[in-house]
Amino acid sequence: MQPELQSNYPSDAGSLDIATQQHRVLRNTYLLLALSLIPTVIGAAIGTNIDMSFMRTSPIVSFIAVLAFFYGGIWLIEKNRDSSMGVV
Repeated sequence: MQPELQSNYPSDAGSLDIATQQHRVLRNTYLLLALSLIPTVIGAAIGTNIDMSFMRTSPIVSFIAVLAFFYGGIWLIEKNRDSSMGVV
């Protein structure tokens, strides 16, 4: 058979191995997706059970406090990006 006409696809024995690898990748992808939903569900449960009525009394102060909290978190991540604490 001429080299340019040969198939680049593996034989039937090798295709089973490829199918197994694809199945493993798909299974790991769904496992990681499920694991990433766990903190989301916990955060949603906490968020629905916290009484945040104090934020309605002064919305401007609450907005500034939340903004300061978020920017403080970003600053902390940036400050610790080269250490192991930045991962936490």
